[in-house]
Amino acid sequence: MSQRAIIGLQPGADWAGIKQRLVAAGAESIRDPSPSQPDVLVATIPDARAMDAFLQSARTMPGVRYAEPDAWRTSL
Repeated sequence: MSQRAIIGLQPGADWAGIKQRLVAAGAESIRDPSPSQPDVLVATIPDARAMDAFLQSARTMPGVRYAEPDAWRTSL
């Protein structure tokens, strides 16, 4: 079962570069920031059991302010 993670970015962060690093850390897909939330990425992690390691990695990336599991959405 896959799960989503919410990645908050520091203002002005290079989200395209962070997106590439998140994919390298295990994200299956990353949704680009929306106009209403320009400092937020949404990542899909294919294996929910890998979420802790993914979040730990994401939190140490330059330009990332926070990384948390999306409590509202999971997908089968």
